Amino acid sequence: HYGAAAEDFTEAIRINADRFLGFALRARAYDADDRYDEAFADYRQTLLLQPDYYPAWPPVAVLYFMRDEYEQSYRYFRQEYDRDSSRDDYALMAALSLEYLDRADEARTFLSDAIRSVPTDSLFYDVMRYYISPGYESTALNKLGNEQSIVVKGRVSFYMGAQLEFLGRVRTAQALYMEVESLLPRGHMELRLASWQMSAYRSPEEDER
Repeated sequence: HYGAAAEDFTEAIRINADRFLGFALRARAYDADDRYDEAFADYRQTLLLQPDYYPAWPPVAVLYFMRDEYEQSYRYFRQEYDRDSSRDDYALMAALSLEYLDRADEARTFLSDAIRSVPTDSLFYDVMRYYISPGYESTALNKLGNEQSIVVKGRVSFYMGAQLEFLGRVRTAQALYMEVESLLPRGHMELRLASWQMSAYRSPEEDER
């Protein structure tokens, strides 16, 4: 009941607007209810009051990315990756943000370092190699097609699609985004981002369906 939760957190904020947790929890409620502008405002207020509240870093990074504010999305994805270097997904999102900032060389350098800690049998290893070296595309796509885990396949399909879209391969990217939508359950960052990217290509009638 995200709407009711947001109302309760609003009352808590009214009582004491100096405590960051009310904003943080209301942001989560708004976020879960797809009220992105309101969630974004609350995450920003959370981090204004408590800059080291790291649970807010990934969701605010996603919302910055969706707003094409890539400097800030890079900042928060990178901070979270530096805090927890097991998060290959945040490393890829940080690199993608750098690419949109026209800092592709920096993105490749960053991933060349990050990939050292990724198991070579992981599909995330292959997608990182593709980001570093576009000539690895066929190998990465073949391994993606053979992936047995539905969730891993759905998640990595987003990162492959995002890189292909960045490189101007829009139709292939769209096909991968639709794969993400068909495979991942609600709650995954990659599903949200794939659907957000696809919304730019769909007509209002398609969105309603």
